[in-house]
Amino acid sequence: MFELTKDFDLHLNNGRLLEHFHEGNMTYKATGITHKVPNPWLEVSPELAEERDIKDGSVTTGFPSPIYSEQEGKPMAKAITNIERYIPTPEEEKQKAIQQVLDAVSENHQALITLLDIVKELQEIGVLDIVQGALKNRHDIGVIAVSQLNQPGMHRIMKNGMNALQFLGKLEPGKLQNILNAVDHGIVRLTDTKSEKPMGLMGMGRAMMEPNVTLALGSMINFLRGMGEGMQEAEKHVH
Repeated sequence: MFELTKDFDLHLNNGRLLEHFHEGNMTYKATGITHKVPNPWLEVSPELAEERDIKDGSVTTGFPSPIYSEQEGKPMAKAITNIERYIPTPEEEKQKAIQQVLDAVSENHQALITLLDIVKELQEIGVLDIVQGALKNRHDIGVIAVSQLNQPGMHRIMKNGMNALQFLGKLEPGKLQNILNAVDHGIVRLTDTKSEKPMGLMGMGRAMMEPNVTLALGSMINFLRGMGEGMQEAEKHVH
């Protein structure tokens, strides 16, 4: 086989013809066959034909050979318009898919072993059975879920929840954190005083004078004032 060079940069493969046997060494002497296929030809891709400026039926001036000279005046080049693509059979596709799976298993065997251990644990504690039951009855579960969502009470719950989220979103993060800290501290004090003796009127009077109680009562009064103002504004918009 000749090495590719600057002058001879393509390998041409001699194919077989249906009409001729062994490149026509003998069959080119048969008049009937030779009349049907008088000359050999070259088949090239459309891209190569465009690159070498080759047209259907043109002479092979674009393909010099180190052995054979060009056959002047004889049409040799035939640019093919469609390249046949090999289409594998379903069995070959199946074998290819199996091989791809085996290659993936070989490359990720440790991860697959870990996954199988997790699946085994889920099976033993019954999680997979629950998931399987949910999948088998997904239509009935969906119907129940939709029917529950259509209940009037559920609509109110969803609306109230959205309103609560909107309200919390309006609060500044620092103020919200202060309120939550105060509520948490108040709950702690509430649980600590459950075992104490009931507070009498005198004790309540003294407690009212404590700075912390005064601050809390003042905050509650301001809260009630603000809530009242908000209720009045809402009434104005309604009327």
